[in-house]
Amino acid sequence: GEELTLQCNGETQWKFNGLSVDDSNMFQIIPFNNPPSSFLRFDPFYTNQHSGNYTCFTAEEKISITITTQTYTLNISGTIPSIINDALQLNCELSTQNRANNIYQWKHINTMGDTRTLNSTVSVLDIPSVSEDDVGMFECQVTTCHNGEYTTSVNITFMVPPVVA
Repeated sequence: GEELTLQCNGETQWKFNGLSVDDSNMFQIIPFNNPPSSFLRFDPFYTNQHSGNYTCFTAEEKISITITTQTYTLNISGTIPSIINDALQLNCELSTQNRANNIYQWKHINTMGDTRTLNSTVSVLDIPSVSEDDVGMFECQVTTCHNGEYTTSVNITFMVPPVVA
């Protein structure tokens, strides 16, 4: 999330979607006495849960502002192998224009439920030749500097050719 602070001049009462706002894990109210004013700080950062209507009430006026956030989606696409020894390439894409500072983490959860963190820290995961150990769930987690953390996964299955003796 981004840092965001609202200011209202005068003896102030804040409301969020019609409900009184107090110091909480979502907001921090910072009063000043000279001149009287109040700052409403989004704590620690502005996120989707802060979207809504904010109203500042003073003795002289009522000021309202509506704040909205943009929601992003995370998708995995790519080349899925059909048989053992084929190549696997997965691309993890977050629907935002600013991808420069995104941090990617890939994980594999096998059919037994064991999780291993993969070495790939970029949006594309390449496995040149899959083995039976690669069957299972591949999870991509993206952490952005402004919009938080997103996770999605895809299940991978493929055929193992029969062994001819």
